[in-house]
Amino acid sequence: ADRMGRETLDGLRRGKTPEQARAVRIADISCGSGNFLLSAFEYLINRRTEELSAGPEEALREGRLLEDEEGGLRLSFAERRGILKRNLFGVDIDPLAAEVTKLRLLLKLIEGCTRRELADYAREKRAGILPDLDENIQTGNALVDTGYLKYDRTFLEKPELYRKLRLYDWGGRKFDAIIGNPPYIRVQNMVHYSREEYEYYKSGEAPYETADSGLLDKYYLFLEKGWELLEEGGRLGYIVPHKFMLLKT
Repeated sequence: ADRMGRETLDGLRRGKTPEQARAVRIADISCGSGNFLLSAFEYLINRRTEELSAGPEEALREGRLLEDEEGGLRLSFAERRGILKRNLFGVDIDPLAAEVTKLRLLLKLIEGCTRRELADYAREKRAGILPDLDENIQTGNALVDTGYLKYDRTFLEKPELYRKLRLYDWGGRKFDAIIGNPPYIRVQNMVHYSREEYEYYKSGEAPYETADSGLLDKYYLFLEKGWELLEEGGRLGYIVPHKFMLLKT
């Protein structure tokens, strides 16, 4: 996760001004327990620390950089908090996974911060220390939006299917980078664990060209969705099976 995220995000930063680089939006659309988002968070913290350390006097005076116990420089809580809220986004169909991702990101946020620093932040901002991540990390099916309602007009009468599919609309959002390890689920297995979803992909109503493949694997759909969600010039970094380079569909 660290290497793939670093290579993806290094490429993304090329040609961008520091201001543009700080505004990048990074997503994992099948985030699981958040490993790739944690790696991206660490990457952004390190890059921001390096940028500010090039001229540390001003950053220290403004409290964006702080000295650690060993005399080194570290990024302030406020700067780290800004990165988390501004740059990182995730979706997972499993609500428990989404909550675990939030918790891990929040723990990473306060890592290395002193109690005094956190208290000073709360007093200065007159706000809670930990940010609300409900807009950043959400529960939903990244591949199936409310277009499914046109395919199955009785969907809202099926509460069990409603809870199972967890339809999710992206609302026109785009990202500068999408990273992750999408699930690998061959078509034969997809039929058994979610027949309704499989039949939707194969119906012609779903917006996926790769669904026509006789060797359909769910990670194809995540690749297609990832490209769709990228801003122009964005980068996609996925772990996929090596056989992907050999397939003929």
